[in-house]
Amino acid sequence: MTIRISLAALLLALSACASAGGVGRRSDPELTAAYRGTQAPSIYGLIGARERLGLTSLQVTTLDSIAESLRTRNTRLSDSLRTIRRVGPGGPIPLPRDSAERAGFVPVLREMARNNQASVAAVQALLTEDQRRIACEIQRESPGGRGGMGMRGGLPGGMRRGMGGMEMEGDSTMRVARGWPWCPPPAAPKRS
Repeated sequence: MTIRISLAALLLALSACASAGGVGRRSDPELTAAYRGTQAPSIYGLIGARERLGLTSLQVTTLDSIAESLRTRNTRLSDSLRTIRRVGPGGPIPLPRDSAERAGFVPVLREMARNNQASVAAVQALLTEDQRRIACEIQRESPGGRGGMGMRGGLPGGMRRGMGGMEMEGDSTMRVARGWPWCPPPAAPKRS
């Protein structure tokens, strides 16, 4: 199950409904921060770049275990969000409608963020300094600075599995994903 969050789509949805008032209808910094925390780069993207990174067989196996563990934990959490919103499996999860749903969403999203952070830390500890540098190069080379390391990229066989973000209703084609934390931020575009 692919689970993605697009912060841009969330912010767009929240601002588009600003005049209507209520939860999910105006800017909600706590909910936005919780969604932002669920953004993470793809471990499968690293596996897809195994030759360039010079990953050992043990590293590939370990990365796959980290990614599968994360997927399992965050799938359970996204199922919790579906239960809160009373929607079935598959497809986007609608934003919370009211304060009761929002109160259920935020802790679940924070737990997803903790899962992602722990997995990213495990990946960082597994890779050598040179492999982390190459991962940053790959990230910089891609459109938007995410390379095969983004939420949707770099998966073998056309798979579209991220690290446990979540697709929200109204999600646009523009994806927002954080890069690897050890990589320097992309350079700002030069102004003419």
